[in-house]
Amino acid sequence: MNTGKWLVLSLLFVVLLACASFASAQQAETQAVIKTTAAPAVKPTTTAVKPKVVAKKKKTAKKSKKAQKKKVKKAKKAAKKAKKAKKSKKSSKKTCARVVKRFRKASGKLRKALKKSKKSVKRLRSRVQKLRLRLKKCGKSVKKAKKAVKKAKKAARKTKRSKKSKKAKKSKARKLRKLRRCAKKAKSLKKRKACRKALKRVRKLRKLRRCAKKAKSLKKRKACRKLLRRIRKLRRLRRCAKKAKTLKKRNACKAALAKLTKKVKKAKKAVKKASKKSKKSKKTAKKSKKVAKKVVAKKLTVEQKKVAVAEAIKKAIRAAANKVKQAKKIAAKKVTKKTAKKQTKKTAKKSKKAARKTKKSKKTSKKQWRKLVKRLTKLYKC
Repeated sequence: MNTGKWLVLSLLFVVLLACASFASAQQAETQAVIKTTAAPAVKPTTTAVKPKVVAKKKKTAKKSKKAQKKKVKKAKKAAKKAKKAKKSKKSSKKTCARVVKRFRKASGKLRKALKKSKKSVKRLRSRVQKLRLRLKKCGKSVKKAKKAVKKAKKAARKTKRSKKSKKAKKSKARKLRKLRRCAKKAKSLKKRKACRKALKRVRKLRKLRRCAKKAKSLKKRKACRKLLRRIRKLRRLRRCAKKAKTLKKRNACKAALAKLTKKVKKAKKAVKKASKKSKKSKKTAKKSKKVAKKVVAKKLTVEQKKVAVAEAIKKAIRAAANKVKQAKKIAAKKVTKKTAKKQTKKTAKKSKKAARKTKKSKKTSKKQWRKLVKRLTKLYKC
């Protein structure tokens, strides 16, 4: 009986186990189906997540204008910076030049103070030392600085002069134009004459200036310079005699004018003499050359003399031949085709006579050259 009970109990236990296993298997199947239908879980990864691509919105007109304004502002700032940099360079140069000037002034004052043993020596010395230090910062020694100052002054003077000369040239050209117009087109005869007179004066002055610079003889150059100086003085005195404020000065200028006019006349005569002498000197130079040639010929040996004479004769013959050719050409030009047709028998006879004369002249010229050769041979004693 006991064994039957245990058998029934064991069977029941086995059935219960089978039911439990069946239920667990069914549960697992349902879970698997749910997993397949649901979205898969995202696994955490080390790679960066890609951002979502969003379509860019178009900029409005206001935004673009603002951007442009910003760009313009930046460009202006850059330009200002560049200008400041340039100015700073220039200002540094100017400051250095100022320092140099101050240093020169201070050093001069110091020297004077030392000579007179003044109380301000100590103060001046300290000032000079400070300025020297500033010069060193500029990167210039004292001597170099002084040279630079001199150069700058020279350059300034040059520019001033050039500006003045340009202005003067322009004004002169203007005045000349006016004078020429007046000399041609002025209504009154009196005015025209006055303008012509003024033009003559201007031309004479021009000639004088050219002579003072480019005359060949030194004597003439000096004379022209002297005259120019006196003419300038005359102008000054004339102005003074008319426009001086005090009567005393005007009278003095008038007296000086009277003296100077005489001197100017003398100077003009000197210029004329110099020009005459220069012409004479040219003639004498030509003569002296001829004489020198003769002297050289006399000092030559017998063979050299013969060669020189032969060359001289050849040259003379060539010159004569050239003259004859030129005469023929001129005659041929004069007698054109039309005149040749219209010529009568009388004119033909005249032309024949002229031809005979030319033949005779040729013969005479040959005789003359023979005489010349004889004279030359006697001169050089070949």
